[in-house]
Amino acid sequence: MIGIIAEEARAETPSEQLGHLIAANDIDLGRIAYEAFRAQLADTHAFAIVAPAADVPNLRLSIFDAGLGRPVGGWDQLKPTVSLLGSLTRADGTVLWRKADYVSTSNSQTPAFTYDQYVNDPENLRLAFRRATDLVTGMLVADLCRP
Repeated sequence: MIGIIAEEARAETPSEQLGHLIAANDIDLGRIAYEAFRAQLADTHAFAIVAPAADVPNLRLSIFDAGLGRPVGGWDQLKPTVSLLGSLTRADGTVLWRKADYVSTSNSQTPAFTYDQYVNDPENLRLAFRRATDLVTGMLVADLCRP
């Protein structure tokens, strides 16, 4: 007797498909956040941006959440969500500044696309996350530079 095992091909979930599109199209949220934060901080002229050194405070930017969600009202479009944490610490670990902020699906300044529009044109993913990240990093920079 010969047994045949048939495996059903499992289709990617929408989240997996978007994750693969992000990776395949080099949409690096960490790099997008870093570049936005650095540019906005440089525009303030409040801090000199220097190479890391033992006697220079360390600025860290962390992404705790990023994704796409439906805005309130349940339309068929998806909007980006981004949550970031910024911190400035001395070499001895003393925290000089720490702030978290986010952009949710209810933000009117972020673009919205359908799932198919994201899948068929991954640049929509880059655009959506870049705009959301610009907004969040702008809030963090404003707080960091506040007197």
